[in-house]
Amino acid sequence: MNVLVSIILFVIIFSIIVIAHEFGHFILAKANGIRVLEFAIGMGPAVFSFTKGETKYSLKLLPFGGACMFDGEDGMNMEEGKAPEGLQTILEEKRKGEFKLTYEEEGQLYLCIGYGEQKTSGYSIAVNELYLSENAIYFDTSLIGPSKEEQVAEVLSYPCLVARTEYVDKPVVFQ
Repeated sequence: MNVLVSIILFVIIFSIIVIAHEFGHFILAKANGIRVLEFAIGMGPAVFSFTKGETKYSLKLLPFGGACMFDGEDGMNMEEGKAPEGLQTILEEKRKGEFKLTYEEEGQLYLCIGYGEQKTSGYSIAVNELYLSENAIYFDTSLIGPSKEEQVAEVLSYPCLVARTEYVDKPVVFQ
């Protein structure tokens, strides 16, 4: 019985930590004018969800984990004209292979990462960390493949992410 109670307590405590972590992403995104597409608690298929404003709030089947999805994370939400034309050209040239690059124009810094050609649709990119230290800007992302339950199209896709921020004269460390 003690083992079962310990497991349940672990899941509850872990879930609270993850929710607080993801809520931190949510608050910082909203405070900086970044559109949050979805704030999810748990993993797997949604058990309950609702939309308020521009954000979908979801409670998922598995009671651990969570996510905060931002507009533009998959590189496909970037509307025409939001990225400078020169950057769009570079991204188009590099999209078939993996790349990490920065681009600066008119006081804006663009952090770009691409995961190259994928055989199907259904990929997304998670921003694990993006922060400024005294010495550098740190940018850590992960490619998330389609889940087993997700329907995917057998078409080539090119997941990439462009994060825009005010220019800071510091090196960028892609992790």
